[in-house]
Amino acid sequence: MKLKSESVFRGEKIKSLLKPRLFKYLGRLTFSLAILVYLLSKIKLQEFADILNELKWEYILLSIFPFLGEILLKTIKWRMLLRLKQINVTLLHLLKIYYVSSFIGIFLPSSLGIDLLRTYSLAKKIKNTGESISTVFMDRLLGILSLVFVVLLGVVLIKTNFARSTFKLIAIIAVLLILLFGFLLLFRPLLKWIEKILVKMNLHGPGLKKLAVVLHASYESIVGFKNYKADMLKVFGVSILFQFTRISITYVLALALGIQLSIEYWVAIVPLVTLASMLPFAVGGLGVREGAFVWFLSQVGIATSTAFFLSILAFILGILISLPGLFFYLKSGIADKEEKVVSGVVEQI
Repeated sequence: MKLKSESVFRGEKIKSLLKPRLFKYLGRLTFSLAILVYLLSKIKLQEFADILNELKWEYILLSIFPFLGEILLKTIKWRMLLRLKQINVTLLHLLKIYYVSSFIGIFLPSSLGIDLLRTYSLAKKIKNTGESISTVFMDRLLGILSLVFVVLLGVVLIKTNFARSTFKLIAIIAVLLILLFGFLLLFRPLLKWIEKILVKMNLHGPGLKKLAVVLHASYESIVGFKNYKADMLKVFGVSILFQFTRISITYVLALALGIQLSIEYWVAIVPLVTLASMLPFAVGGLGVREGAFVWFLSQVGIATSTAFFLSILAFILGILISLPGLFFYLKSGIADKEEKVVSGVVEQI
């Protein structure tokens, strides 16, 4: 009876934890669907039929190459960060993690879920949660900074006054947000202040102590990257190259739809759409991404139907490209058990 009551208590506790998360997920899904329905209400069915009839399939096939290049560059960048921490993991293993997290991430509320999956998978392998968190965090931070850098480059290249002023305003806001984000996370006195608050709250227990140790180790590992300035510049360069690979995907798909727009506009638009899709208001950025594409492209005279179709086309192709992640997940789960990392060296079992 006692065991039964304990299991019932555990079950009720799990339900109480999952219930608010389920409501949040449903709320985000509703938000995504609401935006999609609104955008579709602005488009006539005949417009979609015309777009499909004029679609240039050779460009869609061509877009597969930058899609694959995007995944490879992401993996290379992550591996470069791991090597700075003397952690050697095979490129194939990291590719598997990326594919699995990307596929599962399609159904998650935001890109943060993908990062959590990557962190978990790597931590299971290297047995070091702090280093796993720090490399994924720095990977994400460099990605956002490279997005802002590319946006600013696009703003400089754009000649149209209205579009240039619009993108410049948004780029400045993005830069300020990123600087604030980095300041809060890397400001050591803030960490000390948080520790004092926890002490005053008298929060005890092995779980909390373990969490405190992990957070402290993660923080020290993140700060430790400042000792590799030259190497970090190389990683940042790969991150910028990755952004241009993503831009080339959209550019090629735009050609498939007959959109004739100078490359500098895509250099500004694509990173801004990416930043918008990172906001945790929708499931996988769905709806927000389409709305951002429609709004930005409307500023340069592109029809709502064409902009919407471009976004959906990129989304569908992204799902197809990430399908190997389903195979890897069914084969090995979230954390691959075929290899392990001991003292920073990969060993095959």
